[in-house]
Amino acid sequence: MRTRRLKAGLVLAWAVCAAAAGAGRSANAQEGVWRPGRQWVNLNEGWRFFQGDCAQPQRREFDASRWPSVNLPHTWNTDLLEHRGCYKGPAWYRRSLWIGPELARRRLFLRFEGALMTAEVYVNGQEVGRHAGGYGAFALEITPQVRVGQENVLAVRVNNADNPDVAPAAEALFTRYGGLYRPVWLLVTDLVCITPLDCASPGVYLRTGPVSRERAEVAALTKVSNGGEQAGSMVVRTTIIDAAGQPVAQAESRRQIEAAQTQEVAQNLVIEQPRLWSGRRDPYLYTARVALEQDGQGLDVVEQPLGLRTFAVDPNRGLLLNGELTRLCGVSRHQDWQDVGSALSDAQHQQDVELILELGATGVRLAHYQQAETMYRLCDQRGLIVWAEAPIVPPYSKGNAKYRENCRQQLTELIRQNANHPSILFWGLYNEVDMPLEDVQALQALVRQEDPTRLTTAATNLPFRPQDAVTDLAAWNRYDGWYYGRIGQVGPWADTMRREHPNLRFGVSEYGAEACVAQQQQNPGQPDPLGHFFPEQYQALFHEKSWAELERRPFLWCAFVWNLGDFSWSAADRGDQPFMNHKGLVSWDRKVKKDAFYFYQANWSGEPVLYITSRRDVRRTEPQTDVKAYSNCEQVWLRINGADQGPATSENRVYVWPGAALQEGKNLIEVRGLREGQWYEDRCEWVLTRPAP
Repeated sequence: MRTRRLKAGLVLAWAVCAAAAGAGRSANAQEGVWRPGRQWVNLNEGWRFFQGDCAQPQRREFDASRWPSVNLPHTWNTDLLEHRGCYKGPAWYRRSLWIGPELARRRLFLRFEGALMTAEVYVNGQEVGRHAGGYGAFALEITPQVRVGQENVLAVRVNNADNPDVAPAAEALFTRYGGLYRPVWLLVTDLVCITPLDCASPGVYLRTGPVSRERAEVAALTKVSNGGEQAGSMVVRTTIIDAAGQPVAQAESRRQIEAAQTQEVAQNLVIEQPRLWSGRRDPYLYTARVALEQDGQGLDVVEQPLGLRTFAVDPNRGLLLNGELTRLCGVSRHQDWQDVGSALSDAQHQQDVELILELGATGVRLAHYQQAETMYRLCDQRGLIVWAEAPIVPPYSKGNAKYRENCRQQLTELIRQNANHPSILFWGLYNEVDMPLEDVQALQALVRQEDPTRLTTAATNLPFRPQDAVTDLAAWNRYDGWYYGRIGQVGPWADTMRREHPNLRFGVSEYGAEACVAQQQQNPGQPDPLGHFFPEQYQALFHEKSWAELERRPFLWCAFVWNLGDFSWSAADRGDQPFMNHKGLVSWDRKVKKDAFYFYQANWSGEPVLYITSRRDVRRTEPQTDVKAYSNCEQVWLRINGADQGPATSENRVYVWPGAALQEGKNLIEVRGLREGQWYEDRCEWVLTRPAP
């Protein structure tokens, strides 16, 4: 934040992210005794990589010693980041895996958090499974294939080539980074465990029933898998624990689990006087701890977040969270950073969340695919409302039965893997596809079967169709003033939609304009969206006028800026850099916050904001210029070279001093703002150079 407090410094509190998937000893440990219960072993290090296909690299005796060494997360599409093309095709990963003798009576699973787009997994030359879909996790049991007391060979073939049978079928809207771009884990369990094989879900599903501030009902469903040769009597004990670590509800069930079977155990719990998950105002979380026991010995434990809340969308008033009106405004987000593509670290995911919080957003659309588990967990903890989305984007393979089934598979994985995250209120079925009505109805029915507690939605850029009334909510991607029309026409469009479809609950899923921070122009006209000049000032003006229209229409249940950050787009050659979409409020490397970022911060955030715009347009040739600042201060004053220019009035948190005079050479521009009795200031420097006669 550019704001400086003159009397006392502002303090920002940063959350500390918990470990993603538990802890375990090294996968190469060759001695020691494993504790009862599950242990996670991170397999991110020690891989060999080969881009392309070769003869039988999955075989145990294959020599991969000349392959380059890589660690995960990894993508091979650094070629695109370095402007060397964009390889789409197969590649191989290999590593050794020591399985000690102490694991002779254990079950072993591999869990891949993401492999884009398709993956084939081999252990000691034997295929153990395949997965089609680059954004969801998948898990495979490898117990029969491993050799206990020996080094084992793990090989994975990953392919990101266009595939009409797998969504997304082609690279139309964003870059699909090939590789093992998320972590890989070895999971060790007892013979009887809570299964990780139900679409790589946690095996525990929490569903809230009636919830109020007096009482909350919770239904827990646990799937128990017996990998042994004998049936056993098992106890499933579910305990709800509050944030202070105190149990507030418990249920216990005894079940006979048959050999080689997976059985469901359903339980009901009641929490008296619950504290509700209330978004950013109070993102209170309980923990559901599900323990599996036999004869008094613990076999397995799974812990999941539990947030108690109610939500609804009113066609006239918008989103109600726990009965209170909540303006759902925020950004969409791609998992895409400079230098690493989509192979992000947890720290980078967290930095994106911190930027969204700094904006003052109440929610985030995690588009256009299932994103890293870290993101959903952080949104739970920080109170960001989430629209979670399946990767059903153009092109849509109409009439392709395999493609339709893959869409159903990936939507099911999205729901089952993330069903317990209270931050998720909406399941997004698709984005900008001309999907046949019967296909939309089939996906809607699937979600109603998988999770009847949440609302469905979809993002479209087409005129209203019957498909838009199938999902519980509708939303439109609107680019008035960028790809078509004029800035501000989103408001009249919304009024027409409401008049023609009074019972339709609809919002704006995308709106935005591109800006290159190296390109500056005072009083810019509307750029050519396919061109190469996107001045930062036009993006700021676009958002000023668009948000003014959206803010005045509370019946819109959502308004999501496209996009949080600039991102790679292999099909584009626009602006000042090829293969980029420049619509972000921050730069691709997250080091520069564009002017429009501070506009939204001034409108959405409760923290003091005072920011001079056009600060990067340092070299000036016009002796008179408008000075503009974004601020949520009550009053703002301007000084130029120490001379007082007086206060300005604000509209939409925008303060403007028209026609301010600059002197030749350096000019010190200062603004001071008063907010709740405290003074804040911001400053920058512009240089006036007279044009040659």
